[in-house]
Formats: sequence, structure tokens, C-alpha cells
Amino acid sequence: TLSTHSHIFGIICPINVYQFEQLLTDHPNHPFVALVCNSLHTGFWLWADTLQDELPLSCDYSYCPLKCDNEAVFIHQQVSDEVVSYCFSEPFGPDLLPGMYSIPVHAVPKLHSMKFHLIVNHSAGTHSLNSMIN
Repeated sequence: TLSTHSHIFGIICPINVYQFEQLLTDHPNHPFVALVCNSLHTGFWLWADTLQDELPLSCDYSYCPLKCDNEAVFIHQQVSDEVVSYCFSEPFGPDLLPGMYSIPVHAVPKLHSMKFHLIVNHSAGTHSLNSMIN
């Protein structure tokens, strides 16, 4: 999915990883440097086992009824802001592609405020993203 739909997934890393590795050759903690640099090369889902036999190829847990109109307005604005800042991908259609998991997004009120916190629930569902971490 990543190679056939690369236009959906903007991978933005302001760090020149190869130069970063060179700068850290004398760092005293080589295993930590290797872990960080490998993660910069391949992604930061450390200790995730995504090759478990019982995992579905795709999973949609995105359904999360919103409690009020204000929550819906906040979420739509927040998602738009995240897309503009390249933290979320642009919408691409109604169906998930192979290997994709969709998770619920909702909002909770901030303490002593009318504003909201955005909640991205990585633990929702039987095959949640968090359940893949060993």
C-alpha cells in the first residue's frame, strides 16, 4: 500500500538521518543511537508485531458517535489543521487500503474550559494498534 499509494503518505523528516548518524559515531551509547537511527529510517512503531497471524489485513474502528455539535466542529477543524501541518493524510476515499487500520477520534472537554482535547484512541477494538506492541 505504501509503495502503490505513496501520494497518500507524506513522510516528512527534517533530519538528515545519514548525517545525524555520522555526528553520533562517537556517542557512548551505540545501541541507543542505532535504535533511534533505525527508527528514523523505518518508523517509530517500536516493538510492534504487525505480522501476527490473527491480525486482519485492514480494520476500521473509526466509528465514534460525537456527543455534541461543538465536538464535531472542533474535530473537523483539528483534523483540517493536522492535514495542513502534514500530521494527518488527506482524505482519499471511503475504503481502507490493505494494511491500514482506522481508529476512533473524539474530544473531551478541557478542565474548567469550553475548549476540547483531541483524543486519538490507539487502544480501541480487539485488534487495536496498542495491542500489537509486545
